[in-house]
Amino acid sequence: MKIKEFYKNHKKKIITAIAIPTILGTYLGEEGGLPPIYNVKSEKSYGINLGLVTTYLPGSEHNGISMSLYHVQKGGTINGVNIGFMNKEMNPFENKKVNGLELSFLNINTSVKEKSNKIVNGAQIAVIANIAKEVNGLQATVLVNRAKEVNGAQIGIYNQIYLPNDKKKRGILLNYHFKGKDRK
Repeated sequence: MKIKEFYKNHKKKIITAIAIPTILGTYLGEEGGLPPIYNVKSEKSYGINLGLVTTYLPGSEHNGISMSLYHVQKGGTINGVNIGFMNKEMNPFENKKVNGLELSFLNINTSVKEKSNKIVNGAQIAVIANIAKEVNGLQATVLVNRAKEVNGAQIGIYNQIYLPNDKKKRGILLNYHFKGKDRK
């Protein structure tokens, strides 16, 4: 009962506390697009980014929560939480970074032949697959995890880490690697 009473007494303050960061996060740092349907982030932004489709361009930085059905990361950094039904990495020549938590149904790059340039410091969690260049933390999914460098663990049916000597370390259900003398 106390929660209901608190909400009833502070309803306007709670709505304002959510609405202001959402408006700031969605509209700041925009370059073109049609927010909140299509957000194109090119600069620094803060708050809660909310959109159907969000594209992060090289040099962009979002601090807070980013939620979209479809995320396209062509570059930039997300500090906080990145939530999307599908997170797609494009532009293999630009580094992309997520510092925090990345949640999705599917995390992929533009094609299987191209190497990923995404660096995840924290956790990358998906239902189907996770693909990243470097993971410092946890990669977890039901099916496939793939990363070039891992300083942490992978949990999924099939897990793959590329070691420095061009060998692959594979694991069923669990795979781990902690940077040591074999990494530079």
